[in-house]
Amino acid sequence: MTQDGPRSNLGSDCPRVTNPSTTDIPHLVTPYASLDHVLFTHHVPWFPTPMNVRHAHSNDLSAIVGIYNAAIPGRMATADLVPVSVESRRPWFAGHSPHQYPLWVTERDNRVVGWLSFRPFYGRPAYKATAELAIYIDPEYQRQGLGRFLLDLAVANAPMLDLKTLLAFVFAHNLASLGLFEQAKFQEWGYLPRIAQLDGVERDLMILGHRLGSGRSPVKEQSGSEFRDSAQGEDGL
Repeated sequence: MTQDGPRSNLGSDCPRVTNPSTTDIPHLVTPYASLDHVLFTHHVPWFPTPMNVRHAHSNDLSAIVGIYNAAIPGRMATADLVPVSVESRRPWFAGHSPHQYPLWVTERDNRVVGWLSFRPFYGRPAYKATAELAIYIDPEYQRQGLGRFLLDLAVANAPMLDLKTLLAFVFAHNLASLGLFEQAKFQEWGYLPRIAQLDGVERDLMILGHRLGSGRSPVKEQSGSEFRDSAQGEDGL
């Protein structure tokens, strides 16, 4: 939720993941019908109910902040050191747009259990085709493929948001998140040594990048579509 620091609490989300082709991933509907519209339904074999992915609305902000705050004590995912408030995050939430810099939530049984956000990189017009990603998963739902599913959706659908490059900022000691982004074909584009101090320990920050294919992908209605994991698999606030 800060303007600095790494952007992922995927933690141990990657060990069960394989690398399905993005051609198997449904694309977003265009235009986005409504903020309550279910964009995808993610069926996981060991869950009795599917995981829905949709655009976040204001009523989700408390859950989004709660998931983010749960990642702070681990000192792996964000440069924030103390919990943030819902009220302080309202400008951040308002800065997202379903048509350009979306904020997605994934839910099970009407409960938000993870989220992914796009945000502008560096806030300068020349970077408008570049976005920074953040993914946070509720600790109870890590190691179940949700982080990888959201990341693959972001890569597959970013061209329809007129994006050409995706970035992620991840602490170098967060090996699980680094592995997950590597599986999604992100590469190391930068390394900032000892840039953060977490509980008296200096930590390195890695900049990961993914250059996307050119052109918009074909779009078709995917409401209620099914995506099955072939395996299991900081925009900080």
